[in-house]
Amino acid sequence: MKKLVLIAALGFSVLGFAQKDEMKTLKKIYDKDEISTEQLEDYKMAITSLSSMNLEEDDKVYFEYFKSLVPLADLKLKGKVSKAVDMITVLNRENLSILGASFKAVLDYEKKTGKEKYTADIKDIKDKFLPDMKASAFDLNGKKQFKAASELFYSMYLFDKEDFASLENSAITAVQAEDMVFAESRYKDLLDSGYTAEGTNYYAINIASGSEESFNSAVQRSMFIAAKTHNTPRDEKKASKRPEFARMYAIILNQNKKVDLAIDAYKLAIELNPDDSEMRINYAALYYGKGEMETYKTILEDAIKIDPNNPKIYFNIGYSSLNGEQALVDEINKNISNKKKFDELVAQRNDLYVKVLPYFEKAYELDPTDANTISILKYSYKVLKMDDKAAKL
Repeated sequence: MKKLVLIAALGFSVLGFAQKDEMKTLKKIYDKDEISTEQLEDYKMAITSLSSMNLEEDDKVYFEYFKSLVPLADLKLKGKVSKAVDMITVLNRENLSILGASFKAVLDYEKKTGKEKYTADIKDIKDKFLPDMKASAFDLNGKKQFKAASELFYSMYLFDKEDFASLENSAITAVQAEDMVFAESRYKDLLDSGYTAEGTNYYAINIASGSEESFNSAVQRSMFIAAKTHNTPRDEKKASKRPEFARMYAIILNQNKKVDLAIDAYKLAIELNPDDSEMRINYAALYYGKGEMETYKTILEDAIKIDPNNPKIYFNIGYSSLNGEQALVDEINKNISNKKKFDELVAQRNDLYVKVLPYFEKAYELDPTDANTISILKYSYKVLKMDDKAAKL
């Protein structure tokens, strides 16, 4: 038994030395400005060897980092002969996602340990690639190549999961590209991230030009004011964008035939921005589509409390209240020979129009130019034998 334990212990010791040798190989090749084909093969072999080993946290974090850099190492080997297509191949969505995850793991680990081995290198890599990627994405957007722009913005976000502005741009351009499946996922990402875009805009007037300019921070603006090139500073608070994210997510879900999820998204949007009556109208419309008229009208009645001067709300409540009128008219026509039944049904129809008339009158009062309102109000007056009022429309 003792011999077996010694043999096992020796095995672990050899394995430990192998790990250290492979990690040394990776670090040595990583530090080189130029690499040869043979060195790249050694780098990849070390990655393969370490993939099957149980690594301590330190080695695990840095192994994943070195592993994520293999595509960049391939690009580095080509050096000056590399082409734009090579860059595009390397900076695909999958590789950028892996790079981004490994970068974050290293930054978090080095922040925890207080030992910065590769933090500066990661910053340099980001500084090298991100500006060109951003410029390319905005160039694609400017050329109305929205789908390509959306995908590139999303890749930038995967590369740096703190770059929520790129995630937002990806969502916006996906809508412009009419790629609603991709847009749905991106707006869900925005909501799940907790990103709000809240903050402060910093402005000051350029004395020479007289125009107001924006600054990245109050400190940067103070430098220009101290240099007496700018004056009249002002701050502007940026409101949270989460209500807009929720609203767009709800609209897109509905467009993608996911009505129940859209209802939940609208509930969130209304919770985040309870004073937006238009959002309530759109929310109510989902229940209209489901045939749930009472819920539809209840939501619109709430919208009136927020926006009492919106003619569209009054019109919609009145119109939806006439939902069962056609069935009533059909019954009236069937009972022309049955005077008692006929009179009862006509009275029911009249009662219906008496109830909806105030809504149409209010809608007309608020907007006397709307053709639909004029038409239905005139018809309502005729049903109720108010011909004098109908004639004035």
